[in-house]
Amino acid sequence: MKSLPLYYFTCFLFIANFVSCFSQENTTSSNLLTTKQDGSLNNWFQRDELQDSIPGISLDKWYKQNKKVSKAKEIIVAVIDTKIDLKHEDLQNQIWINTKEIANNGIDDDSNGFIDDVNGWNFLGYSNGDYIKWGNNEFVRIIRKWSPVFKDKTAAQLSKNELNQFKEYQRAQLRFDTETKFYKNWLRSLQYLIQVYPLVKDTLKHYFPKEDYTSQQLDSLYQKHKINDKSFRRRRDDNDKDLGALIDYMRASLASNQNTLTDIQDQELQLNSIENECLNLEFNERHFINDDVFVAKGNNEIVNTIKKEHTIENHSTLVSGIIAADRTNDIGIKGITHHTKIMPLVICNNADEHDNDIAAAIRYAVDNYFSPLIVRSDILNFK
Repeated sequence: MKSLPLYYFTCFLFIANFVSCFSQENTTSSNLLTTKQDGSLNNWFQRDELQDSIPGISLDKWYKQNKKVSKAKEIIVAVIDTKIDLKHEDLQNQIWINTKEIANNGIDDDSNGFIDDVNGWNFLGYSNGDYIKWGNNEFVRIIRKWSPVFKDKTAAQLSKNELNQFKEYQRAQLRFDTETKFYKNWLRSLQYLIQVYPLVKDTLKHYFPKEDYTSQQLDSLYQKHKINDKSFRRRRDDNDKDLGALIDYMRASLASNQNTLTDIQDQELQLNSIENECLNLEFNERHFINDDVFVAKGNNEIVNTIKKEHTIENHSTLVSGIIAADRTNDIGIKGITHHTKIMPLVICNNADEHDNDIAAAIRYAVDNYFSPLIVRSDILNFK
């Protein structure tokens, strides 16, 4: 079989990118890139189904068949996504550098319209260095746009030309009602967990003085002491505090990867923002930003430095690691090719993105590096 150029494997990665921007809200941290639980499986996606019985992209096989390939030409990959961890150990020396720009001198040295864009650009940034952390979901924007026309209307009251947009409005309203109900219930559960957490911890200390219990141990203890088979929601609503219920509250917390009270409080903080901003018809983050795609907007703050607050913002780090993680340092995963530099372009926060920002990011990538490969990180809009 004739060997395929490495370029095709790189392109395949873009097509296979499967994690949506907004779905990352419960991902723990960018140390997923460097997990050492089982080093042999860190690069499972690069294995070969026939040789390894693992359905990967056969990259390991390609490298073995092409050991004498000359040094590849450097590839610039524009990752259009969230903010990124530039200090991640597996991404050192793998980030694009704008050599025409002098860092932090407050001058647009290369006259491209972007000041101090040494490693990329944040199209959600403000001139004061801050940026849009939260925004609306797309269905919220649709409702806000069309409510003045369609609110309290029926299809019979509309013209044929309006029906398609009316159906989209109705679909958005249904999604809004469903999401609002879901997040309100989730938030209520988290607030209840925070309330009973001290009692739960104190109770479990009787059985586990060192608080070193596992999910399996809690399951066994729960089966022994439960007095009914109520759901978590029913126990919450009934304010149950029998021993079985208290054990079940901790089981639910661990099952959600919330191992401490701080984890639960962090999740509550995020859900509060989802309710008050992402799902708020009165909140419009675009009031604070220039929407002209031909005018430079944003800032150079592309580094994700916020901890225990906006966990979605590790997504660009994860994507960039799959593409370009150091293949020579024996840490974590190996990228598709070592001869790749990541150009981080920020257009995604804790909500749905805007096509305007995506277009501006693509324009930046093309203008600043002739014909880069561009990854639009599987962004899903409500359309």
